[in-house]
Amino acid sequence: MGRILSHRGPDDSGEYLDGGVGLTNRRLSIIDITGSRQPIHNEDERIWLVCNGEIYNYRELREMLVRMGHKFYTNGDSEVITHLYEERGLDFANELNGIFAAAIWDSTKRRLILIRDPVGVKPLYYAVKDGKLLFASEPKAILLWSELRPQLDGLALHYLFNLLYVPRELTMFRGIKKLLPGHMLVAEEGSPVVVRSYWNLPTTTVQGPEHAIAKILRKTLEDAVKRQMISDVPIAAFLSGGLDTSTVVALMSKDKREPIQTFTMGFGEPTDELSDAQLISRQFSTDHHELIISPREIDAYPKAIWHADMPKMNLYPYFIAEQVSKHVKVVLSGMGGDELFGGYVYRYGHMKSIESLERLGPVTSKALKVVGEVGLQMMGSSPSAHKLRNRFHVLTSMGERATQYAITAGAFSDDELASAYGDAMSDRRFEEVEQTFRPYFSKDGDLVDQTMRAEFETKLPDDFLLVDDAMTMAHALEERVPLLDLELIDLAFKLPSGLKYRGPGKYILRLAVADLIPKRALRKPKSGFSVNVFSWYKGEMGEIARQILPTGYLVRQGYIKESMLRDIFDREPDQSLTRYYNLIWVGMLFELWRRIYFESESLLSPNLNFEKLIS
Repeated sequence: MGRILSHRGPDDSGEYLDGGVGLTNRRLSIIDITGSRQPIHNEDERIWLVCNGEIYNYRELREMLVRMGHKFYTNGDSEVITHLYEERGLDFANELNGIFAAAIWDSTKRRLILIRDPVGVKPLYYAVKDGKLLFASEPKAILLWSELRPQLDGLALHYLFNLLYVPRELTMFRGIKKLLPGHMLVAEEGSPVVVRSYWNLPTTTVQGPEHAIAKILRKTLEDAVKRQMISDVPIAAFLSGGLDTSTVVALMSKDKREPIQTFTMGFGEPTDELSDAQLISRQFSTDHHELIISPREIDAYPKAIWHADMPKMNLYPYFIAEQVSKHVKVVLSGMGGDELFGGYVYRYGHMKSIESLERLGPVTSKALKVVGEVGLQMMGSSPSAHKLRNRFHVLTSMGERATQYAITAGAFSDDELASAYGDAMSDRRFEEVEQTFRPYFSKDGDLVDQTMRAEFETKLPDDFLLVDDAMTMAHALEERVPLLDLELIDLAFKLPSGLKYRGPGKYILRLAVADLIPKRALRKPKSGFSVNVFSWYKGEMGEIARQILPTGYLVRQGYIKESMLRDIFDREPDQSLTRYYNLIWVGMLFELWRRIYFESESLLSPNLNFEKLIS
């Protein structure tokens, strides 16, 4: 298990065994490089720890614990967890500010504790079977257990097709779960495993003049970036040229004497932000690097899929991480700015429009439902008409906010699923996707705020952060996310949504850094950073999909219908079909994923040759 995760930490390794308990760690040395070898223990070696990540407030915690009489034998950040657990018991996690997945073994109480950071920056997976518990930073390590053979989770596949990610506890492998962000798992001999939450988003609201709030936000931003620059090795930054990464680079530059290394990636598309990144680089005199990803890079996708343990579309950070890792071990990103400060203006604006329609009253809502129902009855089944069909679907769901969000998030309607799914997925419904988001929505309250909270706890950790961690750690590169610092999160979610998504989005953030960022970057609207699926479909990706999907596993086993694929393949490429091109790309990557995990002789040395996998 340690060997298969060696890419995450090539600098050192260690093991601890105590009867039926075993801990192993692969270390990426960033703080206290020559010390802090894991597993780490407390003074009397009663408590043992393995931890992936960083504790940013470890110095303050260490000072507090030393005053309480604790003795430290390392100068690193991880050791504070063992002493904090001694002092606070199971409440210890509430005082940690960082990105971490950790396991604590209390040999006296025969108790094992797993914890994951509140945002879910660092992953942690586990499996419980026949009284045994296994856990790891990646599912592939758990799959080495001979008693747990790889099995596809059909519900996870359903979510993947509809959302392009797998939410909450599920993974692509039946029997392997994610430990949710801000959660703790406790296993004690003779007792069932217990999983509980130890952290929740704030619910109170901050009031005050805009400029006063912006001033507080600016100070919180500065503190967060400074806190997350703690390191004994050089640090770089991702730089897209957008507001979030520009803010991080600007604040990093204030505390660095040497030029910061910055890295930008593009796809050779008109929407690339290379010129915007160059502007910020010149403004703050960074040592700048650029990388262009082409469709031919799909040859490397099997490697990226193996590192992600799932067939995700947005694995392109694999390539930029590979470049960055040649220069540094740590990189800061702007991840989280959109989720905290309302950057997805189109989506939030759509939800605000729905909220406005709700206010027209029950009579209007009933009338809109009738219009939606009539519209759906008149609509044909053409895949190219899905946008209009979605609008009618939204109208039929007036008052059902979770349903409306699921539609906005890309879920297919039951009629669309019936035309796409084969017999093996015939029991899968739109409602399953909608139920994932139901806990975040109520009939009353700010709909935009509810949407932001839903995305913060689903799409952010289960899509963006999952991918970024897997792709950076594939190259032994640690990504830090200062815009997701706990103090920033606490402030951001206390602000009313109208202070955030207003105008081009992130209104209060723009106000907070108005004197710091060039006007061009400050006024720039949100620009999507992703592969142009339509463009790639028209090229080699589409040809490969035609080659492997109609006779592939998904069709043979009845997960998707060949007729649906043929219908799309036979049409002239059309931008309106992008939603189906997404499904086709995910299906193609699924075929690669299945062959890697279910047909390789060994996961330690799987077949990752693209040409052989598709032949």
